[in-house]
Amino acid sequence: MENYIQRDNQHPYNTLEETVNFLKIIHEISGSSGIALIKEILLKLDLNHERSQRYLYLKSSAQQFGLLKSNKNGLRLTNLGLEMVAEKVPTETKFKALINSRLFRVLLYVYQIEALPNDKEMVKIIEEIPYFCLNSKNPDIKGINFKFSSKKIIERAAYSFKESIRYIGILKSDGKILIPEKFKGKVR
Repeated sequence: MENYIQRDNQHPYNTLEETVNFLKIIHEISGSSGIALIKEILLKLDLNHERSQRYLYLKSSAQQFGLLKSNKNGLRLTNLGLEMVAEKVPTETKFKALINSRLFRVLLYVYQIEALPNDKEMVKIIEEIPYFCLNSKNPDIKGINFKFSSKKIIERAAYSFKESIRYIGILKSDGKILIPEKFKGKVR
C-alpha cells in the first residue's frame, strides 16, 4: 500500500493546516530528543499500524511540504517544520512550505494562477499539468512528470491547494491570491 500512496501522492494529500496539526503531535512527542517514535505517533493518532492510509498520507504531505524527515527510528521535524509549529507563524514561512510542493509551485508560478478558480476549473487545470509539463519549452518544468491515477486524486489535489491557500491567509476577498512580496517572480 505504501508504494501505491507514494506513487499516487505527487502532491500533498493533506492541506497545510492538517499537516501542521500532525507536526504538532510529532513535536509534542519528540521533546528535546527531536525524534518521535512511530509507535508513539500512531498511538496519539489512534491508529494501529504504520501502513494505515491516514498516517501515510500525513507523513507524505509533511515531507512534500518540506517539514518532516524520517529514518528507521522515527520522524523528525525539519527546520522549516519547527518554524511551522511555533505559536506565531509568518505568512512567508507558510508560503515557503506551500511552494515546496512541486504541483503547487507549478500552479502558482507556471500557470500563474492569480485567483482561485471554481472547483471544476481547478480540476481541469490540474488534469492538464502532465501534458503541459511534458511539452513545455520552459526549462524549469520540462521533464517534471506528474501522474494522477484517478479523478478522485486530482480532486483531492485541487482541494488541498485551495484550502492551503486559505490557511496561509493569502486569499483576498475578491478571490485573488496575494503572493508574498518576497516570493514574487523568484521561485520556479
